[in-house]
Amino acid sequence: MLTVKTFKEDFPIRKNKKKIKVLICAGGGLFGYVITYLMSHLNFDLYSKVDVVSGSSIGGILTLAYSVNSDYKWINHLFEQGASKIFDKRFLGGIIGPKYDNKELENFIENIVGNYRLSDINKICNKDLKLIVPTLDYTLTQPRIFTNIDLEYAKEYDYPLKKIGIATAAAPTYFPAVEYIWNEIEKNYEKMKELSIPSQIYYLTQQAMKFRTDKSVLIDSGVIENIPVITTYTTLKSRYGINVEDIDMFIIGTGDDCSHPMETAKDVTNWTAVDWLVKFIIPYVTESNELASVNFGAQMGFNSFEYYNPLTTCGDMDDPKILPTLKKQCDTIVDEFKSEIQAFLER
Repeated sequence: MLTVKTFKEDFPIRKNKKKIKVLICAGGGLFGYVITYLMSHLNFDLYSKVDVVSGSSIGGILTLAYSVNSDYKWINHLFEQGASKIFDKRFLGGIIGPKYDNKELENFIENIVGNYRLSDINKICNKDLKLIVPTLDYTLTQPRIFTNIDLEYAKEYDYPLKKIGIATAAAPTYFPAVEYIWNEIEKNYEKMKELSIPSQIYYLTQQAMKFRTDKSVLIDSGVIENIPVITTYTTLKSRYGINVEDIDMFIIGTGDDCSHPMETAKDVTNWTAVDWLVKFIIPYVTESNELASVNFGAQMGFNSFEYYNPLTTCGDMDDPKILPTLKKQCDTIVDEFKSEIQAFLER
């Protein structure tokens, strides 16, 4: 029988009868600059003041980065300097294979997190911080969640942060998929039963046995949840017994794209199959799961649930020319952002 831990012993903040502070960074490619720019204006280490951090895609990369490095200004500078290098289109990229290779993306991540692994997060500066970064295991068609919650059960599941960052950002058509090689304990189904390995790893092992594979293909978690509200909550619920009323969640958004044309009911009714593909299905692959995640948070009883997403900007998530516009808009809300974060920490 699998063991379910209780949050009362594992979350020190519960001793003060406060809610568990959860911070989530949204995905969005270069729109992640909104996060780095706003964070660079904080004069304290936000990650040392929260209990749980989570993110998908660029949000996942930044979640990993801030977990081991509190120099927010430097991270923002690296983002500015690396944007044009990371999104330097390959010859025939997007037609034959992904638009970009991930060499510069990997350099960007490695410059911040170095060779740290999941097990290092609580040894560096955030001794109690819990991290949750999802990817999508395409081989098993299941989410694969990387977290330091499980390390006491399965240290072999430990993983380099830079590899997690590459995997959570491996967006189809943009960056190459990532190979995940199963380690020995993950291949040993009976051993996992004996050790009471947490259920998500246990279930993935069952799936791998069914498909007779010891390797998986990982891609961008934004495909399933660009703002991992549901993943974060269900992980905390299943492994700590945490309920929605125990959580105070703050999401840092990356802005809304204002380029969608306004359509009338008559327009939409007359769409052809191609119109539905180009105008809705493709654009909403990410946006639909984002809407579902935010709606879940708003409807499932969070006493404190805030989605801070004030910017509206037209542009492509892989176009470095968008950065000056984002910076200009961010300058108008920096003070508001700082006030919102402070209120989040104090309530």
